[in-house]
Amino acid sequence: EHNIKYNSKVSLAEDAIFLFQYLLYVNSIQLIEKENYYYQIINLNNLKGDFMNLENIYKSLREGAKALALLNGNQKNAALESVKVALAENKSVILAANEKDVAKAREKGMKESLVDRLKLTNERIDSIINGIDSVIRQPDPIGEIVAGWNTNNGLNIRQVRVPMGVAAVIYESRPNVTVDVFALAYKSGNAVLLRGSSSALESNRAILKVIKAGLENCKVA
Repeated sequence: EHNIKYNSKVSLAEDAIFLFQYLLYVNSIQLIEKENYYYQIINLNNLKGDFMNLENIYKSLREGAKALALLNGNQKNAALESVKVALAENKSVILAANEKDVAKAREKGMKESLVDRLKLTNERIDSIINGIDSVIRQPDPIGEIVAGWNTNNGLNIRQVRVPMGVAAVIYESRPNVTVDVFALAYKSGNAVLLRGSSSALESNRAILKVIKAGLENCKVA
């Protein structure tokens, strides 16, 4: 359960926008443990400058979505294969970053059951890579005709699967989700904005760096 406190002189509509953007802005979170609850302390006025950076990110995501929408199934699968290789070659980098997150979590008194969710191992990274394999084996959903019919006046109507464009995903301290969401979004031709848990910050940074390297090596998108 989370209680959110903030102070701001902006309108309620602007408050709603800023609060949503804040939840996506991983580097601005300050968590304070009090009476077994975590309070997110937000000063929306102080974060407006950071939201301007988010606007640039949003524009970049929209441009990325346009490029992804033009890729065919073979191109997307080739890119995902390249990311698989990058993850396998950089296990040590990811595990080193994850160890930092695990150490910090234990210092803060996180329950071991939650630490286990956060922790990565060689076997778990292998499972993540196998998950990408599963996505690759799936047929490309884009362009699939779901339904269709002809009207009495001869008009041919078809329901065709197309990318949504940009998705935003908020998730807990499971670094594997970063790769899972990326793979699903990429295969379906969508750009994605990820907001992982602050407890997995170092792990997610390392994973995203490896994913980007894999995509650059493939030179697809």
